Amino acid sequence: MPARSVAQCRSLFEERIDSLLQFADESRGFHFITPNGSRTHIGSRRREMIVGMTLLHSHIAWEDFLETVFVRFLCGAVPPTGGAPILIRPRFSNNASAMSDMLASFGSGKFLNWSESNTLRYAARYFHLGEPFATSIGSVKTTSSEMNVIRNRFAHRSLFSRLEFQRIVTSRLGYVPRGMTVGRFLTGAAPTGTGASNMLDYYTSELKVAASAIVP
Repeated sequence: MPARSVAQCRSLFEERIDSLLQFADESRGFHFITPNGSRTHIGSRRREMIVGMTLLHSHIAWEDFLETVFVRFLCGAVPPTGGAPILIRPRFSNNASAMSDMLASFGSGKFLNWSESNTLRYAARYFHLGEPFATSIGSVKTTSSEMNVIRNRFAHRSLFSRLEFQRIVTSRLGYVPRGMTVGRFLTGAAPTGTGASNMLDYYTSELKVAASAIVP
């Protein structure tokens, strides 16, 4: 039995997201001390960088959650509400053997890519009907895909990442505002009716809902 239950994995994921969001929110009041000793607000550009970093680490937290829960399910872990996923291959004795099998089947080097399409491929190989991942991942496919594009734009400065980011902005806003950055987009208004305060809150809320479906 895995040392860490899937319930703990979900709790750790939610705590990481909440902590990141709190940091991003608190950054609105961040100041620094100038050489002459006065306090100056960090400014909009620095805050946009902090918000972009928050999205980056939120997406990493999501990928960590998927990997740890997936491996533990392969070893027979059961959600708190019961009803373990139905394995279509023999259960693994420990996390290391489960990960080794996945790396041999899908890995590139020494890691797995937990994009939405890859996660669905992994799930189809090991679980009956790909559940509990197929439905939950499908429900946030757009969210996860957009977050990955935004994450790449924050982490890279390639032409491709810029064009992909502009595609997301255009699909959400209808155009690309002058000087649009990752952080500025994420602090913008969330889709109507979602209850989210901004796009960052919207994206992370969607992931938390999906996590609760995978580990109910």
